[in-house]
Amino acid sequence: MNSLAVDCGQTGSRLLLSVAGRSALLTAGGFAYAAADPAATVNGNIADAWQHGPKWTVPAVGIGLTGEYDDTQLRTIAAATARLCGAAVVRIAHDSVTAHVGALGGRPGMVVMAGTGVVALTVGPDRSVRRVDGLGHLLGDDGGGFFVGQRALRAALAAADGRGPQTLLHAMAIEAFGPLDDLAGRLNPDPAAVSRIAGFSRPAAQAARAGDEIAVRIWQDAVAALVTTSRAALSGWPAATVSWAGALFDVADLIREPWLRAMREQEPRAVFTTPAGDCLGGARLLAERDDLDHLCRLVYRV
Repeated sequence: MNSLAVDCGQTGSRLLLSVAGRSALLTAGGFAYAAADPAATVNGNIADAWQHGPKWTVPAVGIGLTGEYDDTQLRTIAAATARLCGAAVVRIAHDSVTAHVGALGGRPGMVVMAGTGVVALTVGPDRSVRRVDGLGHLLGDDGGGFFVGQRALRAALAAADGRGPQTLLHAMAIEAFGPLDDLAGRLNPDPAAVSRIAGFSRPAAQAARAGDEIAVRIWQDAVAALVTTSRAALSGWPAATVSWAGALFDVADLIREPWLRAMREQEPRAVFTTPAGDCLGGARLLAERDDLDHLCRLVYRV
């Protein structure tokens, strides 16, 4: 089926246009919690990506969104996207849903997604749903890329002014951000601050692999947080299929492998499976299948 799949995350937005066996992957900026008009921000990102691709008409769109939107905002996003690509139906869900559908193909189970932020979603055989975290960088997202990057940057700043021990993260922060004495003044008003801080998780991984104790501890804390979130999502459920999603799980040595070890030890009834696809694949399935409508926040028909 011809479709447009949209994955709107905090760090960036991706569009997968699929028509007659051909496909085009398009990218744009990410979601900002501080945006005055979140729907306008999402529409702008989708439009920015769309203008760089082929202008193929598609009948169906699936969108996974980070953040919270009211019904009016969701309808605004759906209507604008339908006009953009000529779609007759637009299905919108939280990105925890598209992560879940991408990983498990619509089957029951639990999927924890860790990218810039973190959210876990369990879908039961009876279609019941439980979501854990996904609260944004100010109130949650424990164990995600921002969680790691922020703690690494705080450790670098503490080392710089003598509040904390020396760490490789100090020099890495200078390389990534420039002089640290005015960093707060530059980052606080920066609309891209969340993604920039989350991006510091990459140097933090290098520091951990080099044996830096501060960095190692930060990654261990991230794993522990992801285990806590995952177990909370599974609490009270019978044996469940478990999978994962998000770029942070690509950090196999520091996140995926220790998370799997801890989960297998603490949740022996769970059955762990490698994800079949990612959030973008989940958004495509959302667009192309009407048996997933119960997981959507909005099904918009022109």
